[in-house]
Amino acid sequence: NALDIEKFLNRKEKIHPDDTFIMVDADSLPLA
Repeated sequence: NALDIEKFLNRKEKIHPDDTFIMVDADSLPLA
């Protein structure tokens, strides 16, 4: 899963760096 997330974030980072952090926070909430 970590690899998939990293690749996904890497793509988003090129489009919207700010969105990357938002996506990480959103994913972290349900995981916690």
